[in-house]
Amino acid sequence: MKKAYPQLTVSELCQALDIESSSYYFIPKGEKINVQLEIQISLIAKEFHYIYGKRRIKNELSKKGINVGVQKVSKLMKKLGIVVRYPKKKHFYPLSGKEHKYAPNLLKRQFNPGTHNPHPPDETQHLVTL
Repeated sequence: MKKAYPQLTVSELCQALDIESSSYYFIPKGEKINVQLEIQISLIAKEFHYIYGKRRIKNELSKKGINVGVQKVSKLMKKLGIVVRYPKKKHFYPLSGKEHKYAPNLLKRQFNPGTHNPHPPDETQHLVTL
C-alpha cells in the first residue's frame, strides 16, 4: 500500500480505504511466534554449523521446551534460506591390498616392459577354419 503511493501518509491511505490505521500495523499472534521460532532455528543452525536438518532442529527446540512440528520447522528453514550441509563420506575400498580371486593382478603394477612388442601376433592363429 505504501509502495503504491509513497507521497501519501499511512493515515491518509487508511482513510481512503475506510480502515483503521492500527490495522496497518497489526501483526497477528502467530507471526510473533514465528519470529521467535525463526530466531531460535537460526541460532540452532548456526550453533551446529548448518549440519542439522529439520528433525534434529525440532529435537533441539523440544529440549528447549518449544513444541513445534517438523513441517513447521521445514517451512521456516526454507523461509530463512537455511540449507543443510552434509559432510562428505570417505571412500572405503575393502579389498585394496588383496588380489581379487576372480581376476588376478597379472601386471603387478609393472607398466614398463623391457621390450616393445617383441613378437607381433600372428593373424593366422586367430582365424578359424571351417
